[in-house]
Amino acid sequence: VLAVQRAKAVHKVGRIAIVDWDVHHGNSQEHAFLEDPGVLTVSVHQDNYYPPDSGHLAENGRGAGAGTNINIPLPPGSGHGAYLEAWSRVVVPAVRKFRPELIIVSSGFDGSAVDPLGRMLCHSETYRALARMILSLADEICGGRVVMLHEGGYSTAYVPNCGLAVLEEMSGQRTGFADPFLPVFENMGGQKLQPHQDQLERGDEEEAERGADQQSADVLVVGAGGDLDPARAALGEAVYDELGGSHGTLPSSISPTTRSWADWMSVFCFLTKAS
Repeated sequence: VLAVQRAKAVHKVGRIAIVDWDVHHGNSQEHAFLEDPGVLTVSVHQDNYYPPDSGHLAENGRGAGAGTNINIPLPPGSGHGAYLEAWSRVVVPAVRKFRPELIIVSSGFDGSAVDPLGRMLCHSETYRALARMILSLADEICGGRVVMLHEGGYSTAYVPNCGLAVLEEMSGQRTGFADPFLPVFENMGGQKLQPHQDQLERGDEEEAERGADQQSADVLVVGAGGDLDPARAALGEAVYDELGGSHGTLPSSISPTTRSWADWMSVFCFLTKAS
């Protein structure tokens, strides 16, 4: 939030996109810029985790900022395939349509397969791929102007592997270090996008192609290795219907996942790639 405010006040940046891949909902930037049409906020997070009862599909901006807040809540167990599809089908098209002058990434690594707080299946190559997509998009639309903010990540053994992958993509240099955990993590069950998730994403992709009147109000529900929460599925259906979208049939057997919340402070490290 402070980085956006400084970019606007000091560097006179007009339009800024914040992309948050931390496992927790990006509630601070959502609240700060909910009515700001000059800031696009996109949060890809574990569904209804922390803060509780936030990051819902229907929260897409308010007033002049309607359509500039996009939440993509992924169910616990989402892996490499689900994240990459969320990026290629929703995040990248939304940011491209918004045409920011600067992209800021909230780069938390607590969505990794061994994070003690999150329940996702990401690994170092997931974050490498996400970073590559963002950097390529920045080169295309805003002269390569990207700021990475290191947020969460609570596995002291694995966060360095994820951070290194992102740094290698930003610098364009490979260190030659091989992630020793990668052969295990990338072969875990549930890493690929599941058929029912792909069915849901196709409906959202069609909506994105048609284009929403409210900036880019496209939303999506994807995940890996688990069924959809019934309340969230029903909410997703209502939002899609409101936007004029369509879906296939949702799974008939659905089991919600619950777990406790923990509040952690993050250390922020600014890593900038400038053109």
